Amino acid sequence: MSLFGFSRVVDRLCHEEAALRDHLPQFRVYDLHDPGRAFVSGWERSPANQYDYQLSLIFPSGYPDEMPLLYILQPRPLYCYDGAQLPELSHSFHTWGSGSNGQTQICHCHRDEWDPWRSCVAVMLRSLLWISLFERHLRTGRTIDDLFEEIERSIT
Repeated sequence: MSLFGFSRVVDRLCHEEAALRDHLPQFRVYDLHDPGRAFVSGWERSPANQYDYQLSLIFPSGYPDEMPLLYILQPRPLYCYDGAQLPELSHSFHTWGSGSNGQTQICHCHRDEWDPWRSCVAVMLRSLLWISLFERHLRTGRTIDDLFEEIERSIT
């Protein structure tokens, strides 16, 4: 990475840290001045107080041009309404696999729709929506995709 590219990414991460501090203070950027190791992490208590969730947003080496990866670190593993373990890769549950330690990777955006101007605040807000819908799934058995579609229908 060129010095200009390094400086650009560090500046972006500093802006992301400030925005998180203002809008979602439960999350912060760690290793801010080392873009190769920087990540966002924090905890969120679910709306229904079912669980406390630890979230982590991992920046790839090509950030912000490459989409960051969003993980739920805790609780682990996650279980569905029926008691089965949450599928690692599922359109119905908006999961994209798991990390090296079994953490659930959740979908916050289609890769081909990633926009380098999308903020960490927007990504973390999407994670909070996912948690809220997952908790609703635990009460109703409806899939996260079905619940997302219900929200989209209600606002259009």
